[in-house]
Amino acid sequence: MLARIHLLLALVACAHAVCQGAADCSLGGICVGGVCVCDAAFTGPTCSRLNLLPAPTTALWNAGNATASWGGNVVFDESDGKWHLFFAELLDHCPLRFWGTNSVVSHATGDSPTGPYTKKETVQPAFHHNPTVAYDPNSKTFLLVSIGNGSSSGTVPAHCNASSHDVESRLSHPVDAGVITLSYSSSANGPWTTLARPLLRPRPGKWDFFVTNPSVHIMGNGTVLMAYRAGNASHGPNGGRTGIAVAPSWQAPFERVSDKPVYPDVNEDPGLFVDARGNFHIVSHYWKHGPGGHAFSADGRSWSFAGQAYGFEMNYTDGSSVTLKRRERPQVVSIGGEPAFLFTGAMPEHGLSRTQVQPINRLGLGGT
Repeated sequence: MLARIHLLLALVACAHAVCQGAADCSLGGICVGGVCVCDAAFTGPTCSRLNLLPAPTTALWNAGNATASWGGNVVFDESDGKWHLFFAELLDHCPLRFWGTNSVVSHATGDSPTGPYTKKETVQPAFHHNPTVAYDPNSKTFLLVSIGNGSSSGTVPAHCNASSHDVESRLSHPVDAGVITLSYSSSANGPWTTLARPLLRPRPGKWDFFVTNPSVHIMGNGTVLMAYRAGNASHGPNGGRTGIAVAPSWQAPFERVSDKPVYPDVNEDPGLFVDARGNFHIVSHYWKHGPGGHAFSADGRSWSFAGQAYGFEMNYTDGSSVTLKRRERPQVVSIGGEPAFLFTGAMPEHGLSRTQVQPINRLGLGGT
């Protein structure tokens, strides 16, 4: 009788088990007794979601509501003790729908990753968009990667008025959005030198005939891993999938790790980062069950898709909350090897889009 009870209990436990190993926990935790025990940065039954904390209520940078921006990323420069924010900014008070003509990369500095930041200058002219920044300790070089090459695919509007802020229609992808550009400097304050060649060339007739929206991670030996979106050049639920390319250093040509997307799920804006255990993760704009998607990999080459990473709801430190209309271009910033902050482009129901930062839980391994 006792043996039957033990067997029944074992069967019940198996029926409720969600994992058999760390891969079933999205590499965001460990499997203990069939249950995922998530690291601090992750949460959910399969550790697929980022464990986000309330966001600061103060504006990230000092433009207030006068200028639209869209995503960004930060890096720390020991030489001046400042955090440096590089973000996509729209010229002439135009809303996001003018990104294909008005987007530039701007630079701001602050004392904390959460800001506030003071804008310093524009470092890449129109058209440049979707910047990401990283530091290579091997060559002691700051890397600024974006799409575009400084030319514009259309006439830049001289000015936009308030009535244009809520218009939903967007420009089609400019050809320049398929150019991935790298600039480099020994200081986050510049000056910046731009490589003459694009980081990755599209392949006509292949699934990645159009490549865009890069993010990079630099390994300890100088190897650079780059995630990018490719596929259909138009926005929409069939608008792209994720590829991975690798180079022995940022000066060397990149090679694709696969002749096809690294996972089949439709996503864009892949933001590449590494967790405290050394596993690779991508947060992305997830079309199907968005806005945030999550993929994971043990080696950065073979990937699995976990599901939703975050939703449209954002909570603030003052107890208020908002449901965003759009939340895209996610990038995770790590501190001390742990995922620490999520930067996204955020669009409210009405008004201009903005760059938003939200802390990620960092209480150490073994969070819930």
